[in-house]
Amino acid sequence: MDIPGLQAEKLTRSGERRDPFADRTTILELRGVTKVLGRGKDARIAVNEINLVAREGEFITILGPRGCGKTTLLRLIAGLDIPEPGAIFIDKTDYSHLPAHRRPVNTVFKHFGLFPHLSVSENVGFGLRMKRLKSHEIAREVMAALQLLDLVEVAQRKPGQLNRGEHQRAALARALVCEPRVLLLDEPMDGLDLKLRGELLSKLRELQHNLTIPFILCTEDQEEALAVSDTIVVMNEGRIEQAGPASQLYEYPANPFVAGFVGRCNLIEGRFLYREGAEVVVETKLGKISCSLPDTDAEKADQNEVSLAIRPEKVLVNDEESVDNRFGGMITEVEYLGSETRLRIRSNEVVVRAAVPNPRLRLQTWKAGDNVFFSFPPDNLILMDAR
Repeated sequence: MDIPGLQAEKLTRSGERRDPFADRTTILELRGVTKVLGRGKDARIAVNEINLVAREGEFITILGPRGCGKTTLLRLIAGLDIPEPGAIFIDKTDYSHLPAHRRPVNTVFKHFGLFPHLSVSENVGFGLRMKRLKSHEIAREVMAALQLLDLVEVAQRKPGQLNRGEHQRAALARALVCEPRVLLLDEPMDGLDLKLRGELLSKLRELQHNLTIPFILCTEDQEEALAVSDTIVVMNEGRIEQAGPASQLYEYPANPFVAGFVGRCNLIEGRFLYREGAEVVVETKLGKISCSLPDTDAEKADQNEVSLAIRPEKVLVNDEESVDNRFGGMITEVEYLGSETRLRIRSNEVVVRAAVPNPRLRLQTWKAGDNVFFSFPPDNLILMDAR
C-alpha cells in the first residue's frame, strides 16, 4: 500500500499543496549540501544532502531537536563552514567556497555578539564603517535601522545598559543595516522570557512583511516555528524529514517523527487490515480503527505495520454512541488551561491525549479516575508508515 501516495492525494484535494511563493524570485538555493564533522572513527554526517530554496520575502524556520544539524546548516549558509560536497547559490551566484565576509548574508547569533565598548548606534553602524561609507550615509542608514527596530531612545546606551529585548533588537538592526540578501537567525529567542519572546516574534514578523529578503530562523521551539513561519523545514539526524507551510506539517505530517515534533499528537501503532474504497481499517490495541483516505487504485497490502496520528483537539470526548471509532477509558490526568482542558485517558494500555474547549460560563467537571468515552473522527486520522 502506497501510504505516502495516499497522503499526497489527500493533501492535494484539501488544497494545502498550493505554494504562495511559487512565483517569487529564488534568492538562496542549496543543492546537495553535506557536511561531515570530525575525522576517522569520530566522523559523523551533520548535514546530509540538503536541497532547499528560499524565495523573496519568505520566512523559513529550520526546526529540529538538539543535534539534528540545523545550526551546522545555518553556518554553511553563512560561510562559517564549507560544504563537502554541495553547492550554495545566492542570486544564482555560487558562494559555496567563499568565506563569510564575502557573502551577502548576515547572521544574528544566539548570544548577539554586540561590542560591549560601543554604543547601540555605533554597533549598528559598524558594518557600514567596514564598507567605508561616508559619514553622512552611515548616519542616515543607522537612524533608519534604529527607527525600524524602535531603538532611537537607547541609541547612545552601551550593550550592558540594555534589557534582553533591546539587546536582541540592536543585533537585528546591525544585521539588517548592511542590506543582506539573506538574514539568518540562530535561536534568537533563547533565554528571553515569555513577554519579550512574544514581542520579538511580532517584530520579526513585522520586519519580514516589510522587507523583501528571506529570513531563515533556526530553533527547537515548535511554537516559535508555527507563529512566524511561511515554511517550516523539519530536520532530524542531518536530513530534512518534511518541508512546507506550517498548516501542512501540522495537518498532514509525513511521518511519526514530524507528527510528534510539530505540535502535540497521538500516535497509535497498528496493522493494516483491509481497504474498501476510501476507508482503511487498522487493527490496534484499542481495537479496529477506520480512517478516510482518497479513493485511489493504490496497491493493497496485508500485514503492513502502520501508525495512526490524530491531534488532541480533534479527539471527541463523551460523544454519542453512534459515532465511529468509539472507545472507553479512564482519565488519568486533568489540566485546566482556561480556553481548554487537556485530558490524558488510558484505554487498553494506550494513552490518548484530548484537548476539549471550555464553553463560556460553564466549568468542566472531569477529574482523574473518571470513566469516559472518546472517539476519533475518521476524516481527522492520519495514516502513515510506522517507524
